[in-house]
Amino acid sequence: MKRRRPEIVGDELQKIISGIISNKLRDPRVPLMTTVTGVKMSSDLTHATVFVSVYGDDETKKGAMDAIEHAKGFIRQIQWHV
Repeated sequence: MKRRRPEIVGDELQKIISGIISNKLRDPRVPLMTTVTGVKMSSDLTHATVFVSVYGDDETKKGAMDAIEHAKGFIRQIQWHV
């Protein structure tokens, strides 16, 4: 079956965002065991929903998600090259 463009772009964004979170984000609230599990793109490629998994207790998960939410502007604007 042929893959659709939103799926291809979502897969690439997943790799890029995962790299940003693990290599560029310097927030101690984000543990090493934080994974981007998927990205769902809108059909016109203007919106993306990013799914994240954090290993740890509820407090660790909440802290990591707060940190990622706080850093979403940084994640959006960072210069990346494919």
